[in-house]
Amino acid sequence: MIFKDLEGKSAIILGGGGSVGRPILEAFLNAGIFVYMISRRASKIKIGSDNCKFIDIDMNDEKSIDLFFKKDFSIKPSIFVNAAYFRDSNKNSDYSLSAWKEAVSINSSAAYLWYSKVTNFFIVNNIRGNLINISSIYGYINAHPKLYENLNMNTEPHYPFVKAGLSALNRYFSVNFGKNKIRYNIIILGGVLNNQPKEFIDRYCKKVPLNRMAKPKDLMGLCLFLASDAAGYITGAEIPLDGGLLISR
Repeated sequence: MIFKDLEGKSAIILGGGGSVGRPILEAFLNAGIFVYMISRRASKIKIGSDNCKFIDIDMNDEKSIDLFFKKDFSIKPSIFVNAAYFRDSNKNSDYSLSAWKEAVSINSSAAYLWYSKVTNFFIVNNIRGNLINISSIYGYINAHPKLYENLNMNTEPHYPFVKAGLSALNRYFSVNFGKNKIRYNIIILGGVLNNQPKEFIDRYCKKVPLNRMAKPKDLMGLCLFLASDAAGYITGAEIPLDGGLLISR
């Protein structure tokens, strides 16, 4: 185990059952961290570990979130990871105002709710905690339309809008709550290999200096590092995990 200080700690992962959250969950469990995994699908997720408790909470349900933080934790969480994002796969080409309002409201409200609730929990319990938010390259650059040409997939306009906003939110909390010894960092994630069409993968990889998409396991080391004492002087950072795509544009 590289980051031995993580053993015996407790973490919260929002969206730990998805293609992005699942490898983070596995990395934390392998590091000896007890994980509270928050998901609307928690009851359907199975993993062979006694060090994980699945909590079925809608990420925007403030009352349920407040009840969760009133739990009698045997080990109080000191790490929070936001790997969740609401996307209606049936609306990836829906540019209506209603689709925009739904996605922006759900995702931006959830980000603020959890940032504020976790921060308050850390302050009240005098915890030197840290928050890790999984963002996207599309919060920093535009998705090239030719990537999706003649394919039944797309990046919705609300996705880069919300991801870009998370950067500002992260900076705000970093500056205002650093005095409480709480750290806030962002991982700028590139495209993750997840059964996309071969045409898309080929087009995408040609734009990446390392000539491949991210693999789920690529997230593991960086998340463990940011959660550990080794990153104790890092806050407000936005770290690319993109194979060099951002610097090649």
